[in-house]
Amino acid sequence: MPAADARTLEERALELGRTAQGLRKRGRTHEAVRLLREAVRLAPGHAGLVGNLANALRSVDGRVAALPLLVRACELDPASGLLAYNLGTTLFEVGRLSEARGALERALALGEIEAQVRVNLGRLDEVEGRLESAAEHWQRAAELAPDLARPNYLLARIGRLRARAPLEKLVSAAETPPSARAEAHFGLGYQLEREGDFARAFEHFRRGNALKASTLAAFDPRGHHAEVERLMRVFEREFFAARPGLHPSAQPIFIVGMPRSGTTLVESILATHSEVCAGGERTDINRLVRSLRPRGYPEIAADLPAAELTTAAEAYLAGCNRPSALRATDKLPGNYAHLGLVARLFAQARIVHCQRDPLDTALSLFCQLFEGTALSFSYDLAHIAAVLRAHDALMAHWRAVLPLDLHVVAYEELVSDPEAHSRALFRAVGIEPVNQESRGQGGPVFTASAWRVRGPVDQRSVGRWRAYARELEPLRAALAR
Repeated sequence: MPAADARTLEERALELGRTAQGLRKRGRTHEAVRLLREAVRLAPGHAGLVGNLANALRSVDGRVAALPLLVRACELDPASGLLAYNLGTTLFEVGRLSEARGALERALALGEIEAQVRVNLGRLDEVEGRLESAAEHWQRAAELAPDLARPNYLLARIGRLRARAPLEKLVSAAETPPSARAEAHFGLGYQLEREGDFARAFEHFRRGNALKASTLAAFDPRGHHAEVERLMRVFEREFFAARPGLHPSAQPIFIVGMPRSGTTLVESILATHSEVCAGGERTDINRLVRSLRPRGYPEIAADLPAAELTTAAEAYLAGCNRPSALRATDKLPGNYAHLGLVARLFAQARIVHCQRDPLDTALSLFCQLFEGTALSFSYDLAHIAAVLRAHDALMAHWRAVLPLDLHVVAYEELVSDPEAHSRALFRAVGIEPVNQESRGQGGPVFTASAWRVRGPVDQRSVGRWRAYARELEPLRAALAR
């Protein structure tokens, strides 16, 4: 190809790239992906365009598809710290931790965006249990970039924030983006709670929640309630009597309940046993449900072919990180909505239902800034109350009709006598308990509970809601209804 033609193609590709970036800023990411694909077709050797396509895919839940593009972009421009950072971040998000560390350390060595790189190296350390190293990375990031919300927010979350001033500046500055302003509000909420100023802390949590909610699709409590009623109508005792579980594997343990009800703690206890593989928050069942909804799920559940469901069960088992493990956990809390399908897939799956004081659960949800678009109901106390009521109704239904072993773990009882309740937990999932002294440390912990579950089990979070009793009065009234 003549050089002039190649330049023309690259100029056209760059023009498409600029248009795509404008579309992304306006929230039209799917259109941006289409333009960036064409731009990369025209200029396949342009590292920036390849990287931009990968980042656009990441923002529409296409992390797996983004990875080979990011690898290619890094090969095209090995001196780019930004591309290495994006690769490391994406590897971290899909759970490829060793590779993520390599990419992030390479980005740190290239020195382009040190503060952002240290934030994610700290997150990786947190997941893997290197807690002091995580705090050191975040402290250094806060020193390098005092106007960056994330490191100060993370330090406030773990009780290591040295001064409120950077976060107070961010919440008052007109130019602070909504996402950073939300982080700053949550960070101030954590810090003020530690200082005992609960009224001001709650106000910052309220503002942070409102900002986060403004970036998400509106949650529909009536629609959620209707969905739960549909599940209860379909999955009745007669349904299971006529359609027993298909796959005989006893490996799966589904740890379910409301988010922030102790699911991470329960998995971390089970993961200390050598015969248990900790799977974390697997999305397999959720993806299966999404694939069935266009066909009329849950109403079509009775007519789903056994061969199709058996294939799905085998695919689920193949996704275990350690296929030889006697038991494997899946602690996606929201799987409580899908236990009817779980019982159809697996004849011998174990269910562990985590329960916690609803006011403590609600407050913990309201005071937690979740990553991405998950748990959109958690940023409004009325929505939290609606989901709590629906959860309780559905779990009562499952206890009445489900043909699977279901063990209840009450958070308050577990933290008051962890040894006794841990032993009961092991027995409930069909494993001989081990002594506290002989347990291992468990696997990676990806949730915001990482710092709590790495330390000694204690009762500090029990009754936390009482400090916010006045602010939570509308929630108490909603739950009472």
